[in-house]
Amino acid sequence: MLDNAIFPDCITYSTIMYQYCRRGNLDGAIELWDAMLNKGLKPDTLAYNFLIYGCCIAGELGKAFEFRDDMIRRGVKPNQATHSALTREVFKEVFYFY
Repeated sequence: MLDNAIFPDCITYSTIMYQYCRRGNLDGAIELWDAMLNKGLKPDTLAYNFLIYGCCIAGELGKAFEFRDDMIRRGVKPNQATHSALTREVFKEVFYFY
């Protein structure tokens, strides 16, 4: 893309991060996240939700909440999807634990 002067935006990065997360490659998604931030792009709710979703799939609930906290610090508002993903994982941990 960069060779043809087409520069990825937040939507492009988010879409690819989502695909990494769906395939269980949280590390790849986080690498893209870092690249997006290094390019100066500002993540939106959707980008955060995809990473939170990926963390939940990978069983990284603590990391999911770290992204949620970062989201709030940066002034990005969590939405229903954010809360649903986190709540679902908390319930899984609580009920599967016992």
